[in-house]
Amino acid sequence: NEAGVFTARVRLPVDEQIASTGSIAKVEPGTDMKEVFIGPVVARDFALITSARFQEYFVEADNAGKKVKVKCLAFPEHEHYAKILIKHAAVAIENYSKWLGPYPYPEFTIAETYFGWNGNECSGLVMIDERAAKIIQRTMRRLQRSRDVLEHARMMRRAADPREQRPAHC
Repeated sequence: NEAGVFTARVRLPVDEQIASTGSIAKVEPGTDMKEVFIGPVVARDFALITSARFQEYFVEADNAGKKVKVKCLAFPEHEHYAKILIKHAAVAIENYSKWLGPYPYPEFTIAETYFGWNGNECSGLVMIDERAAKIIQRTMRRLQRSRDVLEHARMMRRAADPREQRPAHC
């Protein structure tokens, strides 16, 4: 695909948050509606997603001496997973910028969406189906159960090991 220079002017309700390819350059608030100006951004494709349910979570990543805002727009019930996603995305940007050169955009955005598949990606924007957040949630629960099982096995092994026996007064 050929790259292009994208700009967008989006009019939407004031309570809506927006995730897009490209950074928000300006917001003109109104009473019921607001206008959001995005770009210009050089990219192969352009997408935007809005929701009144989005909450924004972000961290900054070091990008060869510059900062990149790594953010996730997710539903409030997925806050914990949004924070995990941005933490790992920031580490990836920091490592890849050392190995391959600087990340080309001032922001990296992950947005929770609804797709018929797990997600999609554009320049600077990764869209993840909300069901993928549920997969992350189930995986985290399974990992915790695995940790619990391992800890129980360690305790049982210690209890059975005579070297681990402690005097009754301890």
